[in-house]
Amino acid sequence: MPVQPVKTVDELSYNHWLLERLYIHAEKEIFPLSFYQDIDHLYNYLSDPYTYYIPPEQADDQRHHDTSTVVPGALGVEMINNPTADSARIEIFRIYPHSPAGKSELKRWDRIIAVNDTELTHDSAFSVFQKIRDKNKILNLKVLRYLDDGVDTLLIEIEKGHVYVPTVFIDTLDGVEVVEVTEFKRHTQPDGSGTSEELLHILRNNSHGKTRIIDIRNNPGGEISVCVNAAHEFIEANEPLLHIISHSFNPRGEATIDTITYINEESGVAAKSSFHILANEYSASCAEIFLGAIQDLRPDITVIGKTTYGKGIGQSRWSTPDSGLASITSISIRTPLWRDYHTKGLSVDIETDDSPLWHSLDLINNKTATKKVSPKRREQQIYRPLIKKGPPQAWIFGE
Repeated sequence: MPVQPVKTVDELSYNHWLLERLYIHAEKEIFPLSFYQDIDHLYNYLSDPYTYYIPPEQADDQRHHDTSTVVPGALGVEMINNPTADSARIEIFRIYPHSPAGKSELKRWDRIIAVNDTELTHDSAFSVFQKIRDKNKILNLKVLRYLDDGVDTLLIEIEKGHVYVPTVFIDTLDGVEVVEVTEFKRHTQPDGSGTSEELLHILRNNSHGKTRIIDIRNNPGGEISVCVNAAHEFIEANEPLLHIISHSFNPRGEATIDTITYINEESGVAAKSSFHILANEYSASCAEIFLGAIQDLRPDITVIGKTTYGKGIGQSRWSTPDSGLASITSISIRTPLWRDYHTKGLSVDIETDDSPLWHSLDLINNKTATKKVSPKRREQQIYRPLIKKGPPQAWIFGE
């Protein structure tokens, strides 16, 4: 008997098949296959910014971005541009440990005054630095380092390379530990660990019983398993951390709707510790999963800032026959107490537009939260929030 050829499924048909079974509004918004001209028509007709198709030539980059923070050809620093300074306007704010800068002599709060023999003391210093940085593999920096007994001038050579960008940072301000979580990624360190392991490492350190601050302002989210693992560290055992209503399909290809509950099997390392949490309107998606679990199960923790973004839906990622990538809104999210915050956001305990960080610090240190000297400026100088770009994310990989 001759071997029968295996029938291949074209890209449009497969994506349509996925959407019929996975998309949470499929009954209303997915039409017969013959209606669509091509894949772009299929996805664009939905007008859903979270449901989209990535072609094969871009899919690997997206898979890398979804799971990892590794950036090629970078220095590994965060800088503050101070245009009001008379000179030395570019200040080193953070240095990533697993980076070319982290292996150099560069230190936090150094000020760059020249790069590759070009002075950087004028109004356009930052833009000039960026252009030189982008064009050159090796940067020769001239920096000022302010010491207790004067100022040193140093020449530091750095060759750009691969950088593991951390997602959890710690500072001590007014005697209080401030932990900023910028997003929830699976791989942020050379050993393969990610955001939840970064956070665990910091939480294990003894805070001597003093309240700590967790800052998730401007955090756009990430992978659901990572933010659930992070929330776990704040919660006692045998508590539900999250409920998701997931649209999927069984081995026969039939559409299914399942409710999945994530249970905290053991107590987290910080389940009995004291915290404040800072959130704002840009705390979104997976960051809201993290916050929702803590709000429901740790009412002793005070949340300060503004109502969150309000993305209570999640996406599943699916590889396609041509090695493209489909991101499909297939998940509805509920907090441990079954709260639905989609489009509404999560409210905070103390709402403030004006420097929630310093408001929290004043409360912890038993002071009255007053404006003192321009709180917004004070915060920019010492603890600059990172503004995140791109759509909010809460997703899982389809299998």
